[in-house]
Amino acid sequence: MEWWENFFDKEMMKILFPEERWEVTENRCESLVKLLGLEPGSRILDLACGTGRYSIALAKRGFDVVGLDFSEIYIEKARKKAETEGVRIDFLKGDMRDLPFDQDFDAVLCLWTSFGYFEREEDHLKALKGVRRALRTSGRFLLDISSYEALMRNFRETEWYEIEGGYLLDRRKWVPEKGRLESEWILVKKDGVKKYEMSLRLFTAYELIKLAGEADLVFLALFGDFQGNPKTLDSRRTVLLFEKG
Repeated sequence: MEWWENFFDKEMMKILFPEERWEVTENRCESLVKLLGLEPGSRILDLACGTGRYSIALAKRGFDVVGLDFSEIYIEKARKKAETEGVRIDFLKGDMRDLPFDQDFDAVLCLWTSFGYFEREEDHLKALKGVRRALRTSGRFLLDISSYEALMRNFRETEWYEIEGGYLLDRRKWVPEKGRLESEWILVKKDGVKKYEMSLRLFTAYELIKLAGEADLVFLALFGDFQGNPKTLDSRRTVLLFEKG
């Protein structure tokens, strides 16, 4: 099994997607619309949509949204939330390496470091080719990941976080020959201890621009956040904008 098949369970859902984050999403969503230059009614694919925060926020603004994620429990959470919010969204279970779309979307989003999971580099390229195929002519792709530079400048091998009902220990190891961050998350609560493993390919902006170029996606812009601020060594995010030529 791939690491993410065990990682994103109901316990991790509570930690990664607490209810208070939905309010923050609303504000960031406006910035995303501006960065992408989206017209009213545009059709959008939210790739690796998780519990549907951005899918729902965009649908409430009148966009035609499809959300895709590999996790059935996250998709079910997204469907229930969309029903509660009174918006209609197609939430699909799927793998970004095998996207079932052909020129269906004006824009594709992949947010919050949902790219870089795969062990083989060719799988990342396959996913990007699928994104290009899913886009209509001149459609745009916005890719957001953690900043490689900021992570390296502030790297800590061990870090504790206080969470509801317990603590989370993050043990990290940088593997330079693979360009990967290997992490072990240890969840400590009253009812016991649970361990999770994560392995992320950390791309620099240059590496992603080159890889996307191999998928025939044209690089347009690089930002350090969703507000469109310039990318610097201190930026916590790497936000790239591409276009289908």
